[in-house]
Amino acid sequence: MGVDMYLEGIPYWFTYLDTQVEDATITSDTRTLWEENYDGYEMVWTFSGPAVAAGDQNIDAACIMGDETTVGGGYCCGIKYVGAFATQPELWGVWFTSTQYTDWTASVGFSTAVVDTANWRSDDTSFTVTFETRRWLPKE
Repeated sequence: MGVDMYLEGIPYWFTYLDTQVEDATITSDTRTLWEENYDGYEMVWTFSGPAVAAGDQNIDAACIMGDETTVGGGYCCGIKYVGAFATQPELWGVWFTSTQYTDWTASVGFSTAVVDTANWRSDDTSFTVTFETRRWLPKE
């Protein structure tokens, strides 16, 4: 699968959050949570041409790892195929530590990583050709 990644900043972060609430895109509780945890920077990943064969629990994803001394881990995002008979791709994401990265093998993968799928957003639903995902970066 091909993937392009870039970092995007939202100008006037607090105004953006207010507008999202006014437009009923997010709730005021979500606004409060986002203001506490994020500062308006997000990763944007655009995927094209999934390459892993569809099969129950198969994962087609990309990963990025930060500096080991400051970040201590990284993110993976992509799709996970679910279903034994009519396998469908679903959005999938994890946060892994530097140790989990070092210990990674094809047979184990990131099975002990923190499931991070809920923090990734996408307007796409099919995940079969080209799709985009976004994730707010936490405040440091």
